[in-house]
Amino acid sequence: MPEQSVTPSNSVYDAQHEEIDIFLESIKNKPILEQKQKLGDRLFPKVKATVKSLGMKAQASKVTIILLDTDDLRELAHSMNDPDRFKVKVEAAVAKIATGSIAAK
Repeated sequence: MPEQSVTPSNSVYDAQHEEIDIFLESIKNKPILEQKQKLGDRLFPKVKATVKSLGMKAQASKVTIILLDTDDLRELAHSMNDPDRFKVKVEAAVAKIATGSIAAK
């Protein structure tokens, strides 16, 4: 029985991973700004929810922009389906805002 409970979660992970790969493939030949915009559209709701759940005083839009400007887009896209890894990325971006270690655009 324990094997049955592991298999569905692996299937969900595999499906999410494949969906992200298909999405990334669909935008790979687009200009980088368009790639960032399309990924940002998917990223923002997750950033907003993560910032809120952590009780942080940061604007989700700023955090999203920092992530898009500082992370590899493929890595960032795949991290959205790994809550622990995504949380670390969001916390790091919030820290950059708090310390003022990002350049104003």
